[in-house]
Amino acid sequence: MTVFAALPIDGESQCVILLDWMASKEPTFENLLCVDRDGRVIWKAELPQSHDFYSTFELSADGLHAFSFSCFRVKLDTKTGQILESQFTK
Repeated sequence: MTVFAALPIDGESQCVILLDWMASKEPTFENLLCVDRDGRVIWKAELPQSHDFYSTFELSADGLHAFSFSCFRVKLDTKTGQILESQFTK
């Protein structure tokens, strides 16, 4: 699959990766994930709603934020990929 973006986290021992959302024909595609140095998947980011995918993400002093196709901005736990906060932005 095509990688749109990758960003090291956790002292560069892990990497958050955004995969091409068009790579799957499934209506729900967990395309934001975290891998370790050996390429093992640590987590797949929880989606804000069904039939969604992530279009971009960023790491700031406030944490890891991702933006979904369905117009949600979420804050994700960098250890689990679970949504900590969610805001509809449309």
